[in-house]
Amino acid sequence: MLRASGRDFAPRSREPTAASPVRGGRARVRGSGTSPEYDARAARSHTRGPNERHHLMIRRISAALACAVLGVSDPCTATAGAQPSDSSSVVRDILQTTPIEADGPQEAVTGVVVFPPGSSAGHHIHHGIESGYVLSGDVEVVKDGEPGRIYQAGETFVTTRDHPHVSRNPGDVEARAVVTWVVDAGVPLTTPVP
Repeated sequence: MLRASGRDFAPRSREPTAASPVRGGRARVRGSGTSPEYDARAARSHTRGPNERHHLMIRRISAALACAVLGVSDPCTATAGAQPSDSSSVVRDILQTTPIEADGPQEAVTGVVVFPPGSSAGHHIHHGIESGYVLSGDVEVVKDGEPGRIYQAGETFVTTRDHPHVSRNPGDVEARAVVTWVVDAGVPLTTPVP
């Protein structure tokens, strides 16, 4: 169970439909047909609000990017919720298939943030969503109006649009995180705030 922005999120996946073979779910290389479990998941997926779908997409992108940085593929596929039916099945977990709904143009920026021991990114905002996956060390995120939280390797964090916060390394060893920002195009990635 993941915890982000004060809410609990259970990982969910969506299977493709016959009319849309890869839309928003896993494309199965072997096997066909649907199951009652699939029908229930499909019904739930269409009742999610745009924010929940967006957060789910960001978490999946962050996990996949972390796997790419670490240079592994098979364990990440299993971790992302794609469970093959047998050891010879290939399952692909589709991370994104629809454009981001926004008032204006947006861009996805992904990077590895390195926090030296005791360092801080300062009090700032992002003009969009920030989603991170801690690779090593500890990263503390303190959002205005909320208690701070320390995220350890393997944990994810999300910061919402224009929410002032501080990200820092409270430890005595370097911390690294893969972070994806889906932000307004053409504006600075980070804007300092007093």
